[in-house]
Amino acid sequence: MKRHKLNFGNRTVSEQLAICRRVAEGAANVPEEHRHHFTPFNLAGRLADAEASHLEVERLKFALKAALSRRNETLGQARNSADANAGLLAILANGNAAAMLAAGLGVVRDKQPVGLPSAPGNLRVLPTDFEGRVPLRWQRSVRRCVFFVEATTDATARTGWKQVKSSTKQSCEVTGLASEKKHWFRVCAVNAHGTGPWSQPVSAWVK
Repeated sequence: MKRHKLNFGNRTVSEQLAICRRVAEGAANVPEEHRHHFTPFNLAGRLADAEASHLEVERLKFALKAALSRRNETLGQARNSADANAGLLAILANGNAAAMLAAGLGVVRDKQPVGLPSAPGNLRVLPTDFEGRVPLRWQRSVRRCVFFVEATTDATARTGWKQVKSSTKQSCEVTGLASEKKHWFRVCAVNAHGTGPWSQPVSAWVK
């Protein structure tokens, strides 16, 4: 004997209501002597409630769409008026930053030359459960740069530095490290102006 299915999954609300409607019609067409079996489930009443709720949601969605359109229109008009008023206020302020700020205007900051990047800050080792790996994170000093990561097993952290990673992000994971040894790490930033100084080294015991 085959089993029934309704396929409510991944259906829209309207499609689910249509499925319930078909089942309700099927139940209404059973012989009179069997209809009492369907009474406790009250499909017709619950379907009516669901359809009424769906119509209310659709009405509210339509009203919300209209309200959003009106909001965006009036906001655009307010922005245009603010731009016009700001232009007049800036003329009256005659380029005086304090006067413009007092009038509620923002002031464009003078562009600062980027120059050589400074050393990355707050270099730290993150916890890990993997052997031969050390996750690192740091803070950048300039926006557009590439970071180079070096490592050494020198106990004084003065010699034996070798590049082990490069990254455009403020983090990386150094892999392939010798296990059961202490390693030191440092990071520098490089941009179009050159290579900046190295960060303070940090150490980690590699599993």
